[in-house]
Amino acid sequence: MCRQCIHDPHASGTWREQVGICRCTDCALWRFRPLPGNAPPWIASREPDNLPDGFASLDHDAAIRRLRENIAAKVNRCTVHAIRDMHRDGGASHGGADAHQQDERDGAMRGEHG
Repeated sequence: MCRQCIHDPHASGTWREQVGICRCTDCALWRFRPLPGNAPPWIASREPDNLPDGFASLDHDAAIRRLRENIAAKVNRCTVHAIRDMHRDGGASHGGADAHQQDERDGAMRGEHG
């Protein structure tokens, strides 16, 4: 329902982003509207009180930018954590010492000697 009501193919944002930034919080469907899969917590909560101060007065493009900034920040945090974990684990998940030891065990099982 929300898609047919507010989606504008000529405006910025995907239909889910456009529906996600809907600022008509007194609409009966607002809490049930479809959201982008990676919606920030302040949208995903579906609680009007969790929207950032001044969000309701943003124009469409500014609201889309705000949504995307939060998504980009989330992606950057995930990337930093993945790199940190890779370094902490000594690169084992990318062929480090554990992979070498497994290769040796596999060879021993096949009767190969290193």
